[in-house]
Amino acid sequence: MLAVILCFWGILSYTEREMKKMKTAVRARSGREAQDDLALLHAALSRYADAHAGRLPSALGAEGALRSALSPEFVSSDEAFVNRRDGLEYPSNPRLAGGSWAEVSPAAYGGAQTPLAWEATFSESSARKWVLFADGSLREVDGDGWARLLPGLTPAPSATPTPSASPKPGVKKPAAPVKPPTSLPVG
Repeated sequence: MLAVILCFWGILSYTEREMKKMKTAVRARSGREAQDDLALLHAALSRYADAHAGRLPSALGAEGALRSALSPEFVSSDEAFVNRRDGLEYPSNPRLAGGSWAEVSPAAYGGAQTPLAWEATFSESSARKWVLFADGSLREVDGDGWARLLPGLTPAPSATPTPSASPKPGVKKPAAPVKPPTSLPVG
């Protein structure tokens, strides 16, 4: 009986070790696939800019922007736009929309610090995601690293605010603030 239990325990231990190895291999493969996809997208964006007077796609940052700008002329496989780990498309930096590819270089624009595209979600196992930078470099960042990159990923504010034409019907204009009296009444 003891021999049966020990044999069963050995099989379970072996199976757990094999499962860990398989999970590690899957994580490594999905990371390599993300790196390959992002490197391909960088090359495709470079070719896109060459064909469009040095400009990046004007819809960068919008959902599906990379696919709509690059497929099928610059990237033949739709799989390159989707991260196999989470099934989501790679987002892109809205601040670079319609910008000059030449200005994204490391010397002119800090390309080594400017995110171009990235994985949409963090890996469950490592709590990290791959980020493609404008200079073509790839870096795996954790939550803190991602938080440091976030300010550069929001759309640039417009230079002049656009005034609203007229208030919507039924919407009251807020009352002007009441100024406190400068002196107390005597009396």
